[in-house]
Amino acid sequence: MNKSYVLVNTKELVQEMARHILENDLIAFDTETTSLNPRKGEIIGWSVSAQIGKGYYLPTKLFENNELIDHIIDSTSTYFISQKMISMLVGKKLIMHNASFDCRFTKNYYEVSLLEDLWVDTALLVHTVQEEGAERRRRRASLSDRPDARARTGGGCSRTAREGSGSASPIRRREFPKA
Repeated sequence: MNKSYVLVNTKELVQEMARHILENDLIAFDTETTSLNPRKGEIIGWSVSAQIGKGYYLPTKLFENNELIDHIIDSTSTYFISQKMISMLVGKKLIMHNASFDCRFTKNYYEVSLLEDLWVDTALLVHTVQEEGAERRRRRASLSDRPDARARTGGGCSRTAREGSGSASPIRRREFPKA
């Protein structure tokens, strides 16, 4: 598969990105920001992708001499370009990861509301598929790091068994009633 990830930094690429948005109904959208606070932070870039292996990133701020400056394309601020292009996302089916964050930033920074166009939030999908999410994975990792847990899972001797003071306790399994 050919992959094409485009850094949008010319007028022609802005037009190509706009066509990409207009020609597709299902679009992934993401922002890059200077802060976690949507009232104080700035969007320094944003991206869209509507096809596997194809995406566009439009930087709105650039680092120059240790400070952020507005990115200008063909004598136009990317703030205004972004405001117009993000407005083109209204009415599309949008896929976001942590949509609450991106929607609040987009509303505060560009005055464009995308919340009603949210089709799916992949951060919420993780919790739907794995009800206990990251917390369960953390518990598993911390348990498997313990020497006595490795003994129960066949990963080695438990500390108590190595010291000769008995064996590790058996794993307790949940019993569910049969239907």
